[in-house]
Amino acid sequence: MDPSAKPAVTDPSPDIAGRGRRRAVLLVWGLVYLLTAASIQWGTQVSKSDLGGDPDEAAHAVTSLMVRDYLVDGLGQHPLKFAQDYYDRLPKVALGHYPPGFYALSGLWLGPAPSISALFYLQALLLAGWATLAAWLGSRIMPPLLAAVVAWMLCFAPPMHQLVGLIMSDILLSGTCLASAVAMVLFLERPGRMSALAFGIAAAFAILVKGSGVMLALLPPFAILVAGQWRLLLRPVLWLAPLPVLLFALPWQLFSYKFTQEGMSGLSFSGHFQAALGYYARVAPETFGWPVIAGLALALFQAVGQRERRRVPGAAVLWGMVFAGLVLVLTVPAGLSPRYLVPLVVPVALLFAAGLYDLLGSALRVRSGGAATLVALILAGSLWSTGKAVPQTKQVHGYADVVGRLTSTRSPVSGAPDAWMICSDPRGEGAVIAAAAFHPQLRETGDTHLKRATKELAAMDWLGRGYTPAFGDDQALLEHLAKTHVSAVLVDESVPESARMPFYTQLQAAMTRPDSGWELAFSVPAERPASRGLILVYQRSPAP
Repeated sequence: MDPSAKPAVTDPSPDIAGRGRRRAVLLVWGLVYLLTAASIQWGTQVSKSDLGGDPDEAAHAVTSLMVRDYLVDGLGQHPLKFAQDYYDRLPKVALGHYPPGFYALSGLWLGPAPSISALFYLQALLLAGWATLAAWLGSRIMPPLLAAVVAWMLCFAPPMHQLVGLIMSDILLSGTCLASAVAMVLFLERPGRMSALAFGIAAAFAILVKGSGVMLALLPPFAILVAGQWRLLLRPVLWLAPLPVLLFALPWQLFSYKFTQEGMSGLSFSGHFQAALGYYARVAPETFGWPVIAGLALALFQAVGQRERRRVPGAAVLWGMVFAGLVLVLTVPAGLSPRYLVPLVVPVALLFAAGLYDLLGSALRVRSGGAATLVALILAGSLWSTGKAVPQTKQVHGYADVVGRLTSTRSPVSGAPDAWMICSDPRGEGAVIAAAAFHPQLRETGDTHLKRATKELAAMDWLGRGYTPAFGDDQALLEHLAKTHVSAVLVDESVPESARMPFYTQLQAAMTRPDSGWELAFSVPAERPASRGLILVYQRSPAP
């Protein structure tokens, strides 16, 4: 051999080239998921709706804006004082009741363009990322193309197409749970420091997005149990995973404990377990459809009977997520909501699809293409059977209109305090406050404070328990409005009568007294899910 000869240039290994192609295909599918998310938002007309699709939607939007304003304008001020001043003006800040993870991301995202539409763009990106992670996980247990199609179909699962039209943290929570699952799969395939730390970082961030991310503490033991890799529990590298959680998530959990306790239902362990078992047994078919629920039971039977199938790292992690999620919703008395099943959408659907695909191929001898097509059709039928798989138009209107009309007619004295009071439920209060928070003119002046009747006219806890009126008679209420410089009172009659608290009657009686000093200035039609009505706007009568 000639020592001066140059080494031959060799082609990349098939494995490396294959990984590159898979990543490129996954990127293309990511763009498909992004377009799908945007099309769902367009079809449901979220850009034309006010932020009242959920009682918590406005709180997430206003808190995101607060974090953005602090990063842009408030650095150097004490963050707690800045937050308190912001809450005094726009009392829909949820930081404390909810962890800071979502708001840190959304606040940074809002930096260049503090608008509601920007928050919806972020939700579309988060759903696309969530579906891309689902496709990656699915490719570990079924053909990659089938996994990508299943992930695309899951964008139309009832909770997902609803959440992409709301400013909520649940898609980000589910996405970070999937990111931790990806890290756990990599750890089971090849245990190492990087995958263990990646799992811990993703789990810490999930907990900082929403407290229910603590379910991930159960994922490693459940996944290792299902995979039968008991020796991993003795590997020191595994115990690197909790470090990010202890360093970053635990301090916040300890700090916010007194706030989060207000959101607990107060039920005993056994009382919550019984209530949750019945509730989620009823809600799960509405989320996934009966064919998926039945198929998941079949997949579990297959996994129990076939050790090699369940020991595939991808399958073991997905089963671990299902078990961890069920333990959380059945044992933690944090109320009952279909949204608590969102982190289970991907593992349930992927395990169903993989189990059915294997069954069709092994037992019925259906060719791979035909089996994949049948799986996709059955999944589509299952989602359709829920009756909620077709996205519905988001219909919350009137609240931004009333803010715009009040803003256009106001003539505040420079430096004089000015406040508006909203009499509604949390959904209506939030819609008005969010509209005011993002209104360009009100943001520029910053001299209008909003007040919530649920906070000003009564005392109760975060869940509405322990209701106590704040004022014994109409005159005391009117004096309070004058003392707090309230110039406009908004009474939302679109709230169903059965949901109106007693202060509704008291406030309207005070406003309509002949000697109240207030008059009905105008009204605006309001619409919300399943109800309509007028928003009555009272302003102070002109001096005689």
